[in-house]
Amino acid sequence: LKADAVYVPIDHKHPSERKKLILAQSGSSILLSTAGERDESERQAFDKWTRVNVASLSAKTPANRIPLPAKPSPVAPIYVIFTSGTTGVPKGVVVEHHAVSRLIQWHNDKFEVTPDTRHTLMAGVGFDVCQWEIWSPLCAGATLHVLDDDKRLDTALLTDFYRQNNITHAFVPTVMVPNVVNATRNRASSLRYLFTAGEKL
Repeated sequence: LKADAVYVPIDHKHPSERKKLILAQSGSSILLSTAGERDESERQAFDKWTRVNVASLSAKTPANRIPLPAKPSPVAPIYVIFTSGTTGVPKGVVVEHHAVSRLIQWHNDKFEVTPDTRHTLMAGVGFDVCQWEIWSPLCAGATLHVLDDDKRLDTALLTDFYRQNNITHAFVPTVMVPNVVNATRNRASSLRYLFTAGEKL
């Protein structure tokens, strides 16, 4: 973002063909990855893109610092999120800086997100809710806890994590709401807000 670039979140769990369709449609030339190569066939499938492991960037010091561009325009795109829509084929939706800024400002004011907030990251990176989960705490100087897959699927592990890490704000899929509410009811907890979206309660 500091380089005035646009990012396209892709869930590593998606099939290779879906990933390639998203990369091709977005016109991306660089693929940033947090995971190692799962197998030789997947590595070959993405040969046409420059693949960079994020961990390798953290370990390097740039030889020459390039001056960053001016602050991006409010109407400039910040990311493109892909949804299957009604056809089953990935379709990109461009999201602009002002849309994210206004959403996060409203959300943080409404739900008291401050530097003392401890928030979880539950949604998959390819789901638009994930971007809200990321930017809300980061823009407030709060702490963001990234959940592993075991905690995402197990209510007992998830609510134990809430208690052990003094989580104050969390999102869960609608299907998990009853179990999470029951598991945290009448028990000491730092949890102040539990968010959900996607389906009817």
